[in-house]
Amino acid sequence: MKVKKIAALAVGAAMIGATIGFASATTDVQKIPKSFFVKSDGTPNVKIVVGSNAAAMDVASAADIAVALGSLLYTTKQVEAQDAYVKIKAEYPPETEAMWTIYAYNFTTITEDHGVSNITEWATSYKELPGDYWYNGAAFTANYTEWQGAFNVPVTLEGKDKAGKYSIDWHVTIENPALKSIDPSNWTKVAPPKKADLVVEPGKLSIFVDYVLYNYSVTTTKTVVLGKPEWGTKTESKNVTNYYIGDAEEVAANGGTIVEEVFPGVSGGMSFTVFGKEYNVLEVGNGTFTAGMIPEDNPMWYEVGQSKTIPGTNWVVTVLDINLQETRALVIVKDAATGAQTGQVILDKDAPKYFVEEDGQVEAYDSLAAAGNKADLVLKLEDTFVGIDNHIIASIYAEYGIQTLGPVFHPADGWNATVSTA
Repeated sequence: MKVKKIAALAVGAAMIGATIGFASATTDVQKIPKSFFVKSDGTPNVKIVVGSNAAAMDVASAADIAVALGSLLYTTKQVEAQDAYVKIKAEYPPETEAMWTIYAYNFTTITEDHGVSNITEWATSYKELPGDYWYNGAAFTANYTEWQGAFNVPVTLEGKDKAGKYSIDWHVTIENPALKSIDPSNWTKVAPPKKADLVVEPGKLSIFVDYVLYNYSVTTTKTVVLGKPEWGTKTESKNVTNYYIGDAEEVAANGGTIVEEVFPGVSGGMSFTVFGKEYNVLEVGNGTFTAGMIPEDNPMWYEVGQSKTIPGTNWVVTVLDINLQETRALVIVKDAATGAQTGQVILDKDAPKYFVEEDGQVEAYDSLAAAGNKADLVLKLEDTFVGIDNHIIASIYAEYGIQTLGPVFHPADGWNATVSTA
């Protein structure tokens, strides 16, 4: 029988504020560690700049459209103070993890894209560019609406979550971002504005997390110098192969070759994180998974009349009677913190009971679905036997804080995560 595994999560912003920032969403999202989006020196992990080959010096300095995912940490007050949008601008942009060219204007685009041969008699600076030429570089001829509808921003942020012992990268996509003109009075909205901040509309920010990891190789050609200058030198090209661990998207992006699968996905007994929140996986289904906690001392042995507290919880289990012939145990379950408890509950071998505290009572259910896919405590009788001192003993396995999540669940307010299993 094939073991079910969580292969990937598609995490999307269900609702975000007026900009890339969570702005007016919810306070829970503000608790996401800042290090996920902002470097230790305070600079953003992600920035979009305008330039030829992502070099801002190659284009007009006025076109400095930028966005930082770090703005997810901005508060509503901060955003309102900036007229309901966030802008990240610098004369010399800080080092970032990724850049994209939105517009490019240089010798190549002038001569090849616009067919200008007598370049010395044409514009030599940004201010001299005629008409719409300032934004029509890099073979770009669409108007603003067409640009917005076609433009997507991809970036990979490394090591933002974990599965088992492996760190997991985020593949972030900002879909169809809009531009907010710095000088709206001079913007006709036909062509993109010359100076603008990038704005992400609600629902346009998504993160893809792949939990299937590979060991892959990347081979490059390296030129080495042989010999010493005083005796003469020669160069030699050698193929150099390096090995990495990453998901399928990273293998493709780096032109790698898969050597072997090193992590097949998250299965029962493993843990993984989303936004740093840890989920201990007990079982994986079709597009769903059941998560919860397992106490350190498990299973626990009970004699007749004995009460024990499940480690790490307030739950107390008392065994009233044990039937060796039918492999049964009669128990009462109590929340020591609230005093709520069950009546007498029969535990049959390998038939778990799901306990939920409701309105001052503790109810027992025969399935997690019957309990509403969420249970405060699960008990399963594993066996009954006679101990060496002739006492009758029941071995009872426990789990707590159980819930079934997926195919869509909410790792934080304002975010939806879709589970993909294999």
